[in-house]
Amino acid sequence: MRVHHFESRILLRPPRREVFPFFADEANLERITPPELSFRIVTPLPIPMGEGTLIDYKLRLFGIPFRWKTRIREWDPPRRFVDEQIRGPYRLWVHTHEFRPHPKGTLMIDRVRYALPLHPVGEWAAPVIRFLISWIFRYRARMIVGLMEEKAWRHAGGLDQTTLHCRCGLRRLLRLPFRRPTRPHLSHPVRGNPRRAGSAGGSRKDVG
Repeated sequence: MRVHHFESRILLRPPRREVFPFFADEANLERITPPELSFRIVTPLPIPMGEGTLIDYKLRLFGIPFRWKTRIREWDPPRRFVDEQIRGPYRLWVHTHEFRPHPKGTLMIDRVRYALPLHPVGEWAAPVIRFLISWIFRYRARMIVGLMEEKAWRHAGGLDQTTLHCRCGLRRLLRLPFRRPTRPHLSHPVRGNPRRAGSAGGSRKDVG
């Protein structure tokens, strides 16, 4: 079995105590997942989150319907939690969500270890799956930053700046600075020099 690694980092303005509850509410996962995946939570809501919690989903990949069951393996609010696939399209899927205090807010780190089915034949699909995961996390990052910005507008009168960094499967760094808009938006990009936009980053590597 060949294990692949994916990582993304997002720098968010709200403090960790405000960021973590958003991810503790499983219903928000539908809000930050690309609609093209037809992602739905099957387990009745609300879901009491904690170590050992089982959650069922359904989605479509390349038009093919899948069922996905995950288990919360670790639950340590507001620092981190880990979910793992119990049943689904991957041979292995372990997703670690980490939330670190940062002088400018919260550094959210997503680390995924995954393996494809039908090894070694399944490795032929590795570049496509890596691109798919990158695309999903880019979409998630845009939505998370936008929703955090909207939340800050409602509760703190607006954001001065939220900066997103996400390095994905093609080794490209996505930097989307957000500044205070005239009214709340899910995304409000500002052009500028990306070299001045913070220090968070991400990486991806494969191991045999």
